[in-house]
Amino acid sequence: MWRFVGKYQHMCCDNGKNTGTTANDWEAMPSSTACGGNSSIDLLAWGPGQGLLVAAAPNGQASLLSETVLHRLLCCDVGAIQLSTDSVRLERQSGASALLAADISIRGLAVSSRHVLVWNGQKAQVFEWSYDMGDNKPLPIAKFSSTARAMALRDETIYRASNNVVELCNLNGIVRQKMTFSEGEGSPTHLDVNGQFLAVATDTGLIKLFKVTRREPKQLGSPGHFNLWAHAQNLVPSISISTESQRIHCKTSQGHQATQTQEKSKGNAIRSIRCNSDGTRVSIIADHVR
Repeated sequence: MWRFVGKYQHMCCDNGKNTGTTANDWEAMPSSTACGGNSSIDLLAWGPGQGLLVAAAPNGQASLLSETVLHRLLCCDVGAIQLSTDSVRLERQSGASALLAADISIRGLAVSSRHVLVWNGQKAQVFEWSYDMGDNKPLPIAKFSSTARAMALRDETIYRASNNVVELCNLNGIVRQKMTFSEGEGSPTHLDVNGQFLAVATDTGLIKLFKVTRREPKQLGSPGHFNLWAHAQNLVPSISISTESQRIHCKTSQGHQATQTQEKSKGNAIRSIRCNSDGTRVSIIADHVR
């Protein structure tokens, strides 16, 4: 398999016609062994699940190939690096380390100072790894079903994005509160917690920031929107959130003020968001899709 590494703007000439790609625009991905590795592959097809591919050989053998994105996180004094589909290496600044082995294929990862949360879009699992456990293996303490597309963890509260709400749950997945988003705001797709702040991005490109130290999460400032115009011009935008002026600013890498938009994020797929420790900045990584 290959992935596209070229630049999209180079695919169009001045009159807007597609000029195609060259061999330099594609990069070979690591190979996978399918159907036992002893037969040729004569059929490939995408499966119904996310990142699921089926390979079939002439002798009737078939293999399911599932895409795995290896995650890495740093929260408080805990660092986490996903090593495989079901294992995560944990380390503390004190030098303690442990290997977490999950019962599920990991598609999402969140950590706090004493807990680790993993999920795959169907089930979620919570582990305890407190400071006094040292190098001991993380202890599984909860497992529950969940179709949430994104989750975040703060102390003993799980934030999870489901349909048009962000649910606040305990470590057993029991919902205690809900933060509802309107149809115009879109459905939450990405969450990030840093200290006392929660950042939320929706499928319409809406960005909201909350302070979550109180019983009821408090929204900071007015919502902002991921800038589509800057992407169309191949300008990488930065989004800064000012809690003093109660506004969210979108600026391009050339310093031009960007116009906020309510349009859905057509052609731009947000991959991740991250909030800084004092709630004044949200960084976004996105793919430009044509």
